[in-house]
Amino acid sequence: MQEIARALMGEAEVDVCLAVCVEPLAKGGDRGNSKGSSHRSSFFTKSVPSSEHETAYSQRRRFSALSKSMFICPSLDYVSRYHIPDFLRALQLAFRSDKRALAYLSFTTCENPPSIFSFKHMCISKLFMRKHKRDATLQKTSSPLFNRLHPILARLTSGPAALTMCNVQNVSSKYAAELDKYAERLVYDPDTRTAFIKKAGIQAWREERLYLSWESALLKEGLISRWVLLMGKGYGN
Repeated sequence: MQEIARALMGEAEVDVCLAVCVEPLAKGGDRGNSKGSSHRSSFFTKSVPSSEHETAYSQRRRFSALSKSMFICPSLDYVSRYHIPDFLRALQLAFRSDKRALAYLSFTTCENPPSIFSFKHMCISKLFMRKHKRDATLQKTSSPLFNRLHPILARLTSGPAALTMCNVQNVSSKYAAELDKYAERLVYDPDTRTAFIKKAGIQAWREERLYLSWESALLKEGLISRWVLLMGKGYGN
C-alpha cells in the first residue's frame, strides 16, 4: 500500500494520508467492490488538459488502488491552479461506475492571504521557488497560494455528479510533524540520505531539508493550512 502511494506523492504526504484516512478505513474493511477500478486508474490522463509544465504529471497514473474500494488522489498541490476545475470535475466523474468507492484527496490552502507586498506573502511565496528539481514528475505548483477550502468543497459537492463529503480534516499540525520527521531522516538516516543524494545530488538534498522545515514553519504559524478530504458518491446510502 505505502509503496504504491509514495510513487504518486511525497513521503510526508503519504504518512499523513495513511495515519488520518486510509488505515482507519482499511481496518473497517472494504466498502463496495472493485468494479470500475480500471476506469478510475486512467481517467486523469484522459480528462485533465495538459500544458508544458503539466505534461509529465498528465502522463503519470492519477489513482492507485489501496483496497478494493479506496483510492488516493494526487495532492492538488501538484495541479496547476488553471487545471484544478477540470481535475475536480474528472474526480466527480470517476465515481460513475462504482458508487460505493471512497477517495482521499489532500491539498494546501492559504485561507487568509496576506497583502502581496507584505513580509508574510514573501515567506509563503518562497515555498514555491525551488531551484533544484527533486523529480521531473513530482513538482509542486503555486496553486496553494490561490486555493481555498470552501470553493473546492463547493465544486466537489455540486453539479450532476456531486460527491458526498465523508470527512474533512485540518491536518496542518500532523503534516508539519511528518515534514519534520522526514527532514530528520534525510539528515540522520543513512539509507534515506544516501538514496536521496544519489538520485538528486547534494545541492538538492540541502534544498530539500530547507524547504521541508520552511513549509513546516508556515503550517505551525497558520500562514498555510493542510486539508484532508474523504469523499464518495453513495457513502452512507
